[in-house]
Amino acid sequence: MGDESLRPPRGFLDFLLPPRWRRVRTSPRIEALVPTSCQPGQRVTIRGRDLWGAAIRVGTTSVRPTSGTHEEVIIEAPSVVGRHWVYAQNVFGTAQSPTQLEIVEPAWPGPQGFTFRGDAHGSIVPSRTNQRYMVLLVLG
Repeated sequence: MGDESLRPPRGFLDFLLPPRWRRVRTSPRIEALVPTSCQPGQRVTIRGRDLWGAAIRVGTTSVRPTSGTHEEVIIEAPSVVGRHWVYAQNVFGTAQSPTQLEIVEPAWPGPQGFTFRGDAHGSIVPSRTNQRYMVLLVLG
């Protein structure tokens, strides 16, 4: 009888719980990646179930989510160019994304689609597209 009188009433400390508190008791599930192609550093949204608290990997690279809920997690794409599967892992299992995330090399700064070259007369003519450097000859 003395033990029962010392028990707190039911729900006594419920105000300490976060409003959307929920325990994860199943393995995560990845349903979609938005976008499926991006550059390093861009944000990627992973949608699915039981993603909160799961360890996220892009290929073999671990990434830390910038924000998230149980249904979606936002990450920044790592600097690993190529096509990679995305994984979410918790103590109950590992989930793989239905599609691969394609991380493309960032475009070099400059006019889109053209690289300019100066010839001996000082005129500027377009040369091959998408070269990684720009050379201008300026005659004074």
